[in-house]
Formats: sequence, structure tokens, C-alpha cells
Amino acid sequence: MAFIPHSYDGGYKPSIVKLPASAITPKVGMGLAFSSGKLAASAKPEYICAEERSAAVTAGTLIQVMRINPAIIWESEVDAETAFVPGTKADVTSDGMTIDGDGTTNKSFFIEEIDGTAAGSKVRGRFV
Repeated sequence: MAFIPHSYDGGYKPSIVKLPASAITPKVGMGLAFSSGKLAASAKPEYICAEERSAAVTAGTLIQVMRINPAIIWESEVDAETAFVPGTKADVTSDGMTIDGDGTTNKSFFIEEIDGTAAGSKVRGRFV
């Protein structure tokens, strides 16, 4: 899966901006952060990719992204079996696509809802 907006607090409307990417293959919902002045997949994302490409872009190519904001509740899934419960601060996988089912090093995602403990279980929460 990926990180997809689930709901917004108080009528917040996120904007999509174009920012330079490193040589990555952008995927909708991929967590990204700046590295050497360009966006790359990240376990501590600052942005979520809003476009899909079938092949890697050249470094410096502008891609569409949404800035992470505490007003947005995101939906994703866990990558492996987990013991997480609502209220847990969890890690994002290094490819920026899912919640790391056993990671609590970076604590970059606050889980508000989780629908099970198996790999692929849906999870909703906010980036912190």
C-alpha cells in the first residue's frame, strides 16, 4: 500500500506543490524527505508523493507532493505481523510506503486506529 489521506481536521485542504526529486521512481503515497536538496524515500517523511511514474526520474525532476500536516489522518498498512495498538508511535519503512510492524526507533507515525495484527492490516494515524 502507501500513505493515502483518510480525513482532514477542521476543513483543512492540503495543497499539492512541485519539488525536485532525487533519482527515484515516484509512487503515489510514498513518504519523502529532502536529502542533498532533493526528495528521496524516507522513514521520516516530510512530504507524501502525489504522482506515479513507471520509471525513475532524473535527479532534479519536479514531482507533485503534499506536505505532511498534523491536520491529516493518513491510512496505510503494516508490513509484518505486529503487536501495535492505538496510541503507539511507530516507524515508517525505509521505502516510505508502509508502517514497519516491529519498528519504534524513529517513532514518526502515531497510530490512532489499527484493524488487526497481521501483515497488511490497515492502520490510520498522523505523522509526528
